[in-house]
Amino acid sequence: MKESYAATFDYLGSMGFSRTEAINIIFESIKMRKRGWEYKINGGLVEDIQDLLGLKDNSKRLGFVLYWLYAAYRQDTWLSMPMNERRYLKNPNGMTYTILIKKIIKPLIDMGYLDHIKGNEYAGLVSRVKPTDSLIHLFKNYSSLDLKEECILIKKSTGIVVKDVGKKQVTLSASNPQYRKMVRNLNTINSSIRNHSITLSSDAEQLLYNSKSNFVNSSISSIIKGEGVTTYTTNCETNTDDEKGQHLCGFVARIKSTFCIENRAEIKSLFHYHRVFNQRKGDKSKFRYGGRFYCEGSQLPNRSIKIRDGILIDDAPTIELDYANYHARMIAAEQDITWPQNHDVYTGKEMLKINGSRQWHKKCVNALLNCSSRDSMYRMMNGKGFKNESVTAYIEAILKHSPFLKGYLGTDAGVRLQRTDSDICEEIMLKFISETNDCILAWHDSWRVKKKYEQKLEEIMLEVWDKRYPNTNMEIK
Repeated sequence: MKESYAATFDYLGSMGFSRTEAINIIFESIKMRKRGWEYKINGGLVEDIQDLLGLKDNSKRLGFVLYWLYAAYRQDTWLSMPMNERRYLKNPNGMTYTILIKKIIKPLIDMGYLDHIKGNEYAGLVSRVKPTDSLIHLFKNYSSLDLKEECILIKKSTGIVVKDVGKKQVTLSASNPQYRKMVRNLNTINSSIRNHSITLSSDAEQLLYNSKSNFVNSSISSIIKGEGVTTYTTNCETNTDDEKGQHLCGFVARIKSTFCIENRAEIKSLFHYHRVFNQRKGDKSKFRYGGRFYCEGSQLPNRSIKIRDGILIDDAPTIELDYANYHARMIAAEQDITWPQNHDVYTGKEMLKINGSRQWHKKCVNALLNCSSRDSMYRMMNGKGFKNESVTAYIEAILKHSPFLKGYLGTDAGVRLQRTDSDICEEIMLKFISETNDCILAWHDSWRVKKKYEQKLEEIMLEVWDKRYPNTNMEIK
């Protein structure tokens, strides 16, 4: 554990939290801070709730519970809360069943301060709670205090992130007009999504729940908002001997518990977009490269397992459209080259002799475009098991099939093209929202809307492309 968190770890231990609980609390806090969320718990609120519940002590644990209940309120989601006493037997010195459930959660439910969805232990469903209007009223009273007071606060990230060469986040100035415009546009997009219901069909929900996909079984960029710490559910195939493994076990449990509410998985919280820009060495501009839209929903699988096809918007079936050979067509357009009829960059005859998978070639070609030098191209392909002579032969096969890519592979062109495709993505989403007042979801080069808007989406995609690259042909698939 980093030295900077050692004091926090010791402090949590002094409060009576177990080692596993303390580790998970720290991991959760780190991830929330990286997303730009900050919390402070008002001592007066804790005292009021403490008096309401008749608690003589345990104020620090109560404050921790209020921390997550407030997050659930602000993010309009449910908080996982196991109600089975057996889940707490391994934590005799930590957040025990008596303290958490008997003295805090159940009384708040009985008094009408929390809504409650009962879980089903045999089906692996965790009980969930959510603040009612009565508790929200208390939150609002305390959060309206002067900012100098120690009150419950939440500061949400603007969603615009710039990373330098070392992947460290760069400080941004709110006075930058370009930055302010991007923040406004991002807020428009995220606000539109919050106004609609995003769910999974029952079949897609079951597929995802049972899948071995990276979305379920590896740690993605950040946790589902407001899910809280459910370290008591550890029935997943994860190494729990180290801190990361312990955290991941709880993370997988939270992911899986999300997809079992009233037979319909509400996944709206997965689609809160942010943009990530990449600053290059010696480049003073913060917004020249990258800028793509990301969210937890970006990790939903849709190739080997057709999960995204099961997404419902306001209970209506959806359709996803994307640009064919997106970056390659941009490169051709930049050189005023007419796109060859029926041409596919990823299915060259010589390329398919090396590997028969189109998807494999798509990943390789895009990776080569993202490489910043010839040496980095070779290192990248060496990592895939290619010897240097084989790398040379593969690059030659690509250029023989698509000669217009010459001068782009190994030049860091990919991150520059991402800046263009992210602006196109933003324009498509804003235009669709403006014209339909409906919801649209994005995956870099593809967009998903209700099926009834398929023709409208295609028209907007072609219009935005033609505006950027006039007199060039683009295929929508």
